[in-house]
Amino acid sequence: MESTPDSVANADVLLIHRATGLPILASRDFLRDAIADGRANRILDAMRTQEARRPFHDPIEDSPEHAAAFAEADTLVDAEFDGVPYRRGHCYSVWAARKRILLERFGIDWLTPQEMNPGSVFD
Repeated sequence: MESTPDSVANADVLLIHRATGLPILASRDFLRDAIADGRANRILDAMRTQEARRPFHDPIEDSPEHAAAFAEADTLVDAEFDGVPYRRGHCYSVWAARKRILLERFGIDWLTPQEMNPGSVFD
């Protein structure tokens, strides 16, 4: 049975709980939100296949067909942040720029590490 935001699969909630350490109810709420905005399949796929490589990354990054786009986007991000001093929370700005460039230039809706790893804090 396919999950909808109103009826999430218990197995998927448990997968998120085990993969992230989020409480069950928080895992369910996260899954509901991910289903509603179309992120659930990629997140669940990552949690099933990347368990030994936490933090999870968007499986689209592993797609050979998108490799050139990611390489170009990373070059553009590097240029955008050239000379910008590293500060606490810098990764969030870099990820936002990468997400914007991938979407605007290549039509790729990339999920950031923050989006892929609920309950995690990065810096």
